[in-house]
Amino acid sequence: MKIVCLIASLRLGGAERQMAGLASALKGAGHQVSVLTYRDGDFYEKSLTDSGVEQLRIRSGSTSGIVSEIAEYVKQSDTEILISFLTGSNVKACLVGARCPGLRVIVSERTTNLRLGPHDIFRFLLYRKRADAVVCNNHSQEEFIRKAFPSLAKKVRTIPNFVDLTGFTPASGRRNGAGPVKIVVTARVCPRKNVTGLILAARELLKIRKDFRIDWYGMTREDAYFRKCRKMIDKLGLKDLFAIHEAASDVENIYRNSDIFCLPSFYEGTSNSLAEALASGLPAVCSRVGDNTGYVKEGFDGFLFDPHDPRSMAAAIDRALDSDLASLGASGRKIAEEHLCIDNFRKSYLELVAEKKRIAALTMVRNGMPFIEKWIRYYGTLLGKENIYVFLDGADQHIPDWCRDACNLVTVPEMSLPIVEGDRARARFISRKAADLFKDGYDIVIGTDIDEFIIPDPSTGKDLPGLLSGLKGRTCVSPLGIDIFQRDGEADIDSSKDYLSQRHYAWLCPGYTKASIIFRPCVWGSGFHRVKRHNYHICKDLYLFHLGYSNNRNISEKIENLDLREKSWKAHLNRRLSAVRKCNGKKPQEFDAVVGKVRFAQRVFRCIYALNKPSLFGQKVVVHLPDRFEGIV
Repeated sequence: MKIVCLIASLRLGGAERQMAGLASALKGAGHQVSVLTYRDGDFYEKSLTDSGVEQLRIRSGSTSGIVSEIAEYVKQSDTEILISFLTGSNVKACLVGARCPGLRVIVSERTTNLRLGPHDIFRFLLYRKRADAVVCNNHSQEEFIRKAFPSLAKKVRTIPNFVDLTGFTPASGRRNGAGPVKIVVTARVCPRKNVTGLILAARELLKIRKDFRIDWYGMTREDAYFRKCRKMIDKLGLKDLFAIHEAASDVENIYRNSDIFCLPSFYEGTSNSLAEALASGLPAVCSRVGDNTGYVKEGFDGFLFDPHDPRSMAAAIDRALDSDLASLGASGRKIAEEHLCIDNFRKSYLELVAEKKRIAALTMVRNGMPFIEKWIRYYGTLLGKENIYVFLDGADQHIPDWCRDACNLVTVPEMSLPIVEGDRARARFISRKAADLFKDGYDIVIGTDIDEFIIPDPSTGKDLPGLLSGLKGRTCVSPLGIDIFQRDGEADIDSSKDYLSQRHYAWLCPGYTKASIIFRPCVWGSGFHRVKRHNYHICKDLYLFHLGYSNNRNISEKIENLDLREKSWKAHLNRRLSAVRKCNGKKPQEFDAVVGKVRFAQRVFRCIYALNKPSLFGQKVVVHLPDRFEGIV
């Protein structure tokens, strides 16, 4: 599978480290992986090169230019999945998805929202329209998105960050009983991280003990907040106990030479610093916020506090200082190994990459033999028998016993109506059942008549679930209609064998370019020919094969059936025989030479009486079917 990972740059950073690890993991699992960036930064280039991951730099400076270059690369390289990290890249990935139908877009949220702003609304609307999955690196963000945007609930999930368990390891014999206990913080110096709160907590702790020292390592700027922190330290007489340092490049050694890790933030997701500290065997004393509570268990591997209360912070640190630090640290290491290892991260993303959408197929049938067996076997094999729903129109129909175990078979009272009224009633019934399936968690519902089979072009190498899982942003999708007919000289169908090995000619019929595939509850028109109040969209490389009238003798027998005559079928069937005669009089064209043109024409030309149905205004395009379709149905 061809996968592209998109991130702004490969500079030193937490999200960049996670992206590099993901790309290497996907490459190691046998996928073809490329990493695309559009800003300077090369810290992780060597590790990616060592893993055999291709790297490309987008040179355009504008957002539109970046999106265009990525979209062009995706199309030329036949990329199937685009995975993005961080907000700016997520937005660009969704815009690329709009230009590349069939591309699966997976966006990764690396932040934690406290409120919903205009930019968030715009981003989440894009996700709803264009993203196939939204991955959060913390449960707090997942919960926020579910509450703020319920329409994204099906797409969102959490995959926590991983930590390098070989690079971050516990130091042997950390405490020798000499000198103050070393408390370390590794976080940006900014209001969100609550530096001033920890300074006030240090003053409170100093009232009861003096055997500690706090070192804060993080990105600093000579701004008002940094100056405020330095001034507080001097004013409270903490210069010998509390020091602020620039971010360290050898943070692994910082952890190994410390005794306790502290994180006083006002809010957090899954903190990279916390994960590194736990992996390094440090007891953790942290704010009772975000996902901290999932990794820090009171008295097991650390202690929690209220970040708004310096006394609460001081009390938690005091309890840690009086505890068995080695035991707490060992417990923290176990939590890191169990929950934050790269194996879990890799497994979760590989499952997501391989995941296909939940798809159901349903039909309503009366007197549908022999097609009912073929229909159930075809869709049941592709989608799973538990996802196949067959509604029998009347209890008087004989159905083989094996069918009852091969799908969800439901009998309903017979809709004994003339052809037009009956079709409308069945469409309303099936639309209601489809809506129920969406409520049950299905992503896509296929509705067809019992003699219709939706088939991807074998040249794509995709099966039906795989092709449909890559579609998004539509209410409905139509396969191109392929109406199979019996050409002069072809023998009668042997229904015990596959049909497409016995029939080699078809009419590219707009009447069977049906809106058979829906992505949300809606109302089908009669016979699935359209979705009411919605446009139609013909999917490339997807076809609806209609086999119901592929045997002329069967059509003639139906005309002689008295029951069918009473229900207005005679005229319909006579028109069908007339169409077969006309098709026999036309010279067949090569399928691949003409199918694209017919698809385009059906997109453009509409039925005058129903603009959401295609039309060729009576023109009949007859084709010779390629051998690649033989044996499918």
